[in-house]
Amino acid sequence: KTATFDKSKVLKSSAQSLIDDSVWYTGASTNGVSLSTQYANERGNTTGKICTSGTYCNDSVDRTTKWVGKVGLIYPSDYGYASEDVTCKDKLSYTTCKNKNWLFTGDYYWAITPLSASSRAIYVERVHSNGVVSNDSASNANVVRPSVNLVSDILISGEGTVESPFTFSK
Repeated sequence: KTATFDKSKVLKSSAQSLIDDSVWYTGASTNGVSLSTQYANERGNTTGKICTSGTYCNDSVDRTTKWVGKVGLIYPSDYGYASEDVTCKDKLSYTTCKNKNWLFTGDYYWAITPLSASSRAIYVERVHSNGVVSNDSASNANVVRPSVNLVSDILISGEGTVESPFTFSK
């Protein structure tokens, strides 16, 4: 498939100036861990390329555990911390993590974290349509939900409602 570029969807330079460069952590994790372990793994030193043999280990992609940029994806731990369900703190693979969670959409969508697996260097964590954090081959189609960090001296006004949306300025 060929990707198309819609210039009407590009942020204006005034909006782009409100987005800060950020360190995005890409430490690998495993499924079924507690929220605190997930957070630590994301910021850890394990890359998603720990496998040593097999079809899914034969790529030449260099992996790092962090990079600097303006736009990334959410972390699985972001999704967990967004849930008000306390069982989510024990294990992100509970379907209850979707309860009272503003990041749950009912779609499959990618997270920034690679999976640490002995035979699958191509797997990445994602939020499943049923609300659990799981993984999938990076070659599969899933929704992308970009994430940004705003500059520190930004002014925020509004209440975040339809009638009074948030507005950002410097």
